[in-house]
Amino acid sequence: MKTLCASLMLSFILLAPAIYGGDDETAVSETVQKELKAFLDKDFETWSACWLHEPYVTHLTVGAIGLDYKKSWDSLSVYVQKEFEKEGNNFNIEILKEDIHVFDNMAIVYAKEKVTYDFLGIENEFKIKSTSILKKDEGKWKFVSVTAINKSSYENNDFTTEWQINMAGYKMVWTDQLDKAIKIFQLNTELFPEAFNTWDSLAEANMLKGDYENAIKYYEKSMALNANNTHAREMIEKMKAEK
Repeated sequence: MKTLCASLMLSFILLAPAIYGGDDETAVSETVQKELKAFLDKDFETWSACWLHEPYVTHLTVGAIGLDYKKSWDSLSVYVQKEFEKEGNNFNIEILKEDIHVFDNMAIVYAKEKVTYDFLGIENEFKIKSTSILKKDEGKWKFVSVTAINKSSYENNDFTTEWQINMAGYKMVWTDQLDKAIKIFQLNTELFPEAFNTWDSLAEANMLKGDYENAIKYYEKSMALNANNTHAREMIEKMKAEK
């Protein structure tokens, strides 16, 4: 029995570096931080170097109002390049906690993240749970996949309810059911009369229908609630020019 126990202990000691990583955990963490910083800095070259350029690469984000799935490096890289080309950066991502597990040349990273973003002058915050898989490629750790779940979107509060109703309205807009969209957006303004975005959405649906009079009225209501709503100002000017 003692011989068996000694053998098992020796096997555990020999395998421990392969299972738990040691220095590899530090290297994995550094890659995770590097990839995040490059993404926030819109540094495509550095961000790209943190990923494997393979067709099996995936990136999935999930929330109560929908999901976004990118399959293959080509698809993901094109999407990120377009995002980097957009002006400004109105959000920040902070890793609150990470749990790293290394298995030989593969690693799994479970993380909790806080995302803060500015939406037309209104600061919002939500929490993300993510699972990332990395692979050691020629001595360097690189991302294979990321799955991120927006936990905050599943919370039962006014903010998530407002956004879920708003997205239901936009689904009607995207399928050319403007009358139904207007009814949904109207309901949202009744439930959340102090939310500038509900009036903005109602205005947009009326504008698309060609009812400029109501569209201008609702955009002005949105601007009264949030003077930073430059989108509303632009749409009002556009409609007045077309009259």
